[in-house]
Amino acid sequence: MGITSNMKIYIVMIGRKMMNLMEVDDGTIKITCPCYALNRVVVVKLTRAQAEEIFCRDRTNRRMVRDILPDTPPQVQEIFISGTTPAEWDINVLGRKAQSKEAYSKLGYYFSED
Repeated sequence: MGITSNMKIYIVMIGRKMMNLMEVDDGTIKITCPCYALNRVVVVKLTRAQAEEIFCRDRTNRRMVRDILPDTPPQVQEIFISGTTPAEWDINVLGRKAQSKEAYSKLGYYFSED
């Protein structure tokens, strides 16, 4: 999943966060989002159709994120709704300590340095 010279990169804002969307060689879209709670970059892969519906359609003219990503845990769906990562949710909303990197990885995303 390396970067190639003809790879397109898009920048979008979700909440107050800037996310990068990168087309990768296998036809999927790699989304990177900063996680301020862990000081890491979270990476989630979507299909092109999922990414286009989430990022290119007006919210009033698209399905709910939970319907676009039905097999994705709600904690990861929240990244595409508010820009809040699961670790940030744990700390800022639930008032508890962040879990281990491995616990968050079980939700279906990984960190850029992995």
